[in-house]
Amino acid sequence: MDIADIDQDNHPEVIGLLSGAYIIDPDNNGLLRSSSETASSLAISTDALNGDPVVYVGSKTGVLSRLAADASLTPVNSLCDNDIVALEAISPVKLAFVCNGTLGIYDVVAGSVAWVTNQGFDGSLGNYDRLKVEKVNGKIQILVGGSSGYLFEELEAGSSDNILNIQVRGLLQGAYDAGLKLMHQRLAERQVLPLKQPYSDLFAYSGSETLALSFMGAGMMGNATVDWVLVELRDVDNPANRVFSSAAILQRDGDVAEPRSNLTTLAIPNIDAGAYYVSLRHRNHLGVMTAEPVTLSATPTLIDFSNPTTKVFGTHARKQVGSVSLMWSGDVNKDNNVIGAGSNNDTNSILSSVLTYPANKTANTNFILPGYYVSDLNMDGRTIQSG
Repeated sequence: MDIADIDQDNHPEVIGLLSGAYIIDPDNNGLLRSSSETASSLAISTDALNGDPVVYVGSKTGVLSRLAADASLTPVNSLCDNDIVALEAISPVKLAFVCNGTLGIYDVVAGSVAWVTNQGFDGSLGNYDRLKVEKVNGKIQILVGGSSGYLFEELEAGSSDNILNIQVRGLLQGAYDAGLKLMHQRLAERQVLPLKQPYSDLFAYSGSETLALSFMGAGMMGNATVDWVLVELRDVDNPANRVFSSAAILQRDGDVAEPRSNLTTLAIPNIDAGAYYVSLRHRNHLGVMTAEPVTLSATPTLIDFSNPTTKVFGTHARKQVGSVSLMWSGDVNKDNNVIGAGSNNDTNSILSSVLTYPANKTANTNFILPGYYVSDLNMDGRTIQSG
């Protein structure tokens, strides 16, 4: 239960949750209740422009809404695929929330979510369902508690505004349908797409990102999931040095999205604003990187690798099909080359995958290898060497 003058009449109202959000306004209409029966958390904040009170409500379905003075709810964004069990304001432009046992930071202006997966906040110390935000010694501290009691972990969040926001687009040759101008999603349709990011071995990436099942459905059309990708920021003076990386999902229309919220603005926490090379990598396509450093800040910056006018590192680094540029398919052995014949060719890697598969007992080159493998260049869930 909280108190705020949500209708700006200089008489504060009582705001709380029962089955839905409610407002008790003794001066006007008494008890008002929202129509939503799924509300599970709320937070009082202020409008960044005029300083007026703002009430946010989190739902059991992962939707963040704004509560009006008449107790109606206006959806703001979908933050996750499950219950927002706790919600607190950090500042007029930042909200902390807990969903699926993990702490998230929502940027109200950019509409992006940064998941806090360090210091045990990935749920490894238990599922968190309690949240408190306070200022200590001039810094914002976010305290999150577990269901086993009131023992809180603590995260030093600094100023809470040290978050970059970026939007990335790219198209994969292996999955692209030139007629539809979309990529297909056969990996999801054949139920071989993993729910956990696959780049631990391929790119030495240790992130714990997981994909929400609800984002794989055919009904999502252009926003449905094609496959996992890896987004990287690289050092302005030495682009071989990876400053930041995050596993994300690629949608059919080319948007790169956060796998737990499907938001296409990616939030990058604890990285200073400035210039970085931006790269997009995939498990069996040649990666792409901006030709020059890009200045990034809290204001979302779009890097569209599907746009032929976006300058990228290298020569012939993408394949142009009609009005779009595609990432080259075929880098099976991950040597940053696509080679059909000769030394270190990728064809032999495909053949080896087929011949050594345990179910291919006769070492038949026509054997169809089912599943999620880097040798599946057209990304249909099947590796075919010949036939």
